[in-house]
Amino acid sequence: MPRRIAVPTNDGKTLFPKMLGMAKFFYIYETIAGDTFTLLEKRANAYETTLQHQKTLDVYALISDCEIIVSTSIGKKGIKRLEEKGMKLVFARGNIEDALQKTLDNEQSRWKIEEGCGTDISVITYRCFYRRRDICRKRNTSF
Repeated sequence: MPRRIAVPTNDGKTLFPKMLGMAKFFYIYETIAGDTFTLLEKRANAYETTLQHQKTLDVYALISDCEIIVSTSIGKKGIKRLEEKGMKLVFARGNIEDALQKTLDNEQSRWKIEEGCGTDISVITYRCFYRRRDICRKRNTSF
């Protein structure tokens, strides 16, 4: 069964490094059989420059046909709102293709959480994101 993945980006090559709703585009990928992905479409984010309350819900309306969001950063309230809508959230950095492949690999292994800090692409579930960030700050490393 095909699954859709939303990825925020400005350049189409790397994940947008800031908050989810500030990206210029959402690239929508489809995965079939959980081992390959294909770019389906590029959606412009009409809310890129807005600063309204509950912006996450507006962004959700743009990508509600997706099951997974791969993003660098989402606010705490946004995480809660997206979770309530049934979205699976994956946090990663860097190259989109690497992040998608890592996401697919982790999905196949039931969203295993990588150990350690300082990797180029760290794919983790949202439940551990803030805890891991705090641990990395104490170690003075990146996550």
